[in-house]
Formats: sequence, C-alpha cells, structure tokens
Amino acid sequence: MRTLRPASTSESDAEVVGRLMLDAFPETFTRVFGERDRQAARAVGHGLRAFGSMPNAWLAEREGVCEGLVLVRWDNGSTPITGLRAFLAMARVLGPWRALWVAFHIPPLPPHWLHSREAYISALAISPPARRRGHGSALLDHVIELAKSRGYHQVTLRVEADNEAAQALFRRHGFVADPRRFQWVFNLVRRHFGEIIMTRRLDTQAD
Repeated sequence: MRTLRPASTSESDAEVVGRLMLDAFPETFTRVFGERDRQAARAVGHGLRAFGSMPNAWLAEREGVCEGLVLVRWDNGSTPITGLRAFLAMARVLGPWRALWVAFHIPPLPPHWLHSREAYISALAISPPARRRGHGSALLDHVIELAKSRGYHQVTLRVEADNEAAQALFRRHGFVADPRRFQWVFNLVRRHFGEIIMTRRLDTQAD
C-alpha cells in the first residue's frame, strides 16, 4: 500500500532523498560521482536540506520503503545566502572542489521567470524498480491539489526532450508545452535538466 508523507529535516530523510535522486537520475550523477555511494547520497540530500528544500519534498513509500519523491518550489524567494548554506553543507561531506561540481548538477533554482503564484516542480524522482506503479501520478496529483489549496495559478516543470514517457505522464495530468523567452540561455547552462518547459494552469483546466 502506498503512502505519501512530507520529508522531514532529519539526517535519515536527507540521505533517503539523496539516494533516490542518485537512483532516479543515474546518467547525470554518474558523471559527477562515478560509482554511486553513500557519501554522494548524503551530500545531495544534505545540500537540499541546507537550502531549505526538504519541507517542500513529498515521499512516496510502500511498506516503509521510499520509492519516489517530488520536490517543489513554492516561490522565487531564494537568495545567495541560502545557496551558500547549501554549498557549505555539501562541502563538509565532499570537500570544496567536489561540492562545486555537485552544485552544478543538483536541481536548479527556479528560473527568473517564476511568478509569485506559480509552483515549480524541480524534481520528480522514482526509483527504477518501482516505476509503473502509480507513484509518479500520485505525487503529481498531490502537488496539484496542494497548489490549488494554496491559491496558486499554475504548476511548472522541466523535462528532457527525449523523455517521451515522462512527457506522456505530464500530458495525462494536464501539462502542456510552454515556450518562454530566453529559454535557450538556461538550456546552455543546465541542459541536463530538461529542454522543455511544461505547465499545468490550475485556473483554466479541469481535472
């Protein structure tokens, strides 16, 4: 039976989140770490925790095992101080040079175009053995309902151009392609985080 719960700020949840990010995005993180290891998982999770992202992550669990997560940014209020805090948390685990490399590969800040009433899904990660069990749909539905209850107008995310399965999942949940100005600049810097923007407008689309 699947349950959804918010991630806590505990060290154990930080490691769970980091491990799941590594398992869900192996191509990206293998370039960073080589063989995935516990230290790498801790660094990613602790960086997200120091950045203040853990309270905005929801975990999908089955029989007590975390099999998926969704990470949401509810506003564009991040500052250089929060970014520095996240970097220092990772540097304590990995050292400064590896931490700099990792910082380039973890989910990016909401781009400058994020509006005050726009939620941004910076990661939807499902462990490969747990895919096609409905975790992605359940987490997306949860975020959409949360956004509605908080008065948000839309939910936005990024997806790789060649990830047809993910795009199909998002379309089933009402997301449509949403080209934006100067997107090519962001793609040059963070091309491994998806070239396509998709948006679900909550005030105009029915469930």
